[in-house]
Amino acid sequence: MPAGHFFVDQKPGAYEITTTTEVERKLTLTLDKGQVRYVKLSLGLGFFVGHVYPELIDTDVAVKEIQDLRLVGN
Repeated sequence: MPAGHFFVDQKPGAYEITTTTEVERKLTLTLDKGQVRYVKLSLGLGFFVGHVYPELIDTDVAVKEIQDLRLVGN
């Protein structure tokens, strides 16, 4: 199981997060000034390879889930 998290600073605006394996999954969200949003990437079974699902999650849930993860990148 992956045990890492990363962050990206972005300007306010509308964003689309896309993951692609044998299928493409999209998540659209709006980021307001000073707002922090959390996106969780989950794996599901596919025909040939796993599918990656982006999911917007609540801050309380995200903060709890990343406590045991290590920062990767950035």
